[in-house]
Amino acid sequence: MAGNRCTRRSSKDRQSRCALTLPLLFPHDGRGPHAAIALQHALKHRDAVHNLDKLHLSEPEGWLEFCNHYQHMSVNPEPFELICIKRYFYCLDHAQKEGFDRFLILDTDFLAMAGLEDFVLRTCRADQVGISRGNPNSSRAPHYSPHCSLWTVAHLRDFVAWLPSYMQDSGALEARYGEDGQYPLQLSDMTLLWDWAQARNIDCKDLAAPSDGGCIDHNIMQSIQGNSVFRDFMGVKALRSTGEPARFVGSLADDTPVTFFGLHFQGRAKRVMANFSKGNLWSAYAYLGGLKLTREVKKKFL
Repeated sequence: MAGNRCTRRSSKDRQSRCALTLPLLFPHDGRGPHAAIALQHALKHRDAVHNLDKLHLSEPEGWLEFCNHYQHMSVNPEPFELICIKRYFYCLDHAQKEGFDRFLILDTDFLAMAGLEDFVLRTCRADQVGISRGNPNSSRAPHYSPHCSLWTVAHLRDFVAWLPSYMQDSGALEARYGEDGQYPLQLSDMTLLWDWAQARNIDCKDLAAPSDGGCIDHNIMQSIQGNSVFRDFMGVKALRSTGEPARFVGSLADDTPVTFFGLHFQGRAKRVMANFSKGNLWSAYAYLGGLKLTREVKKKFL
């Protein structure tokens, strides 16, 4: 699959449509089945999909400087955390090369539904970054989840430029993320996004909070949801398909309907991405419900 979907279709009509569509950037390393599912689903409804599948081989501008200053303060392996952060450098290089002003960066465990771009653009002001906020009531470090994030090239350039200087502030990092810090070993790209937004006074719109009758899913599993509580079925958001164009509808706890313009499948939930992409909801709920029951049984008896 070509890195730039727009250039694959050479007709003037296709090029014109791409020029008027918010670009979707999928940075990944070309491995794993979930990227293919996410890409194929996105391509059902749009043309401006950019398959950036050379993440592990790329050497984006500024990356080596960042690596020279990086301080690992996470329970996750260092290569994992570095590849997560590298995505922003990689996407910035591509966005600048293509001359983009605003664009979406999507994780490969995210299903982009029809109408995603229109929803994001009417929800976010031109001076905002659109992103999902982590649960503020959680004991975890404050963070933003970038599984579906709206950027301007100026904002992304500022984030990438800020990272090396922050990494050199050893005292602040140790106090916040050191083993004896406020949030022990929780340094990640998600917490860095939060710290950057606070330090630079960046206005971030929470895409996971319902707005104008819609939202971007924070996580298909209710237990990992951010600010809003939705109706669920065995711990999984209770959703129904509206058919074509593909999108899903759920409801808040007070039965207010909400249209989901994207779904996020973190952890084991990735195994049902294909089910949701094809509209096979019952098999997906059976699997995810079984996982929840298994966890509860282990917690109670083991």
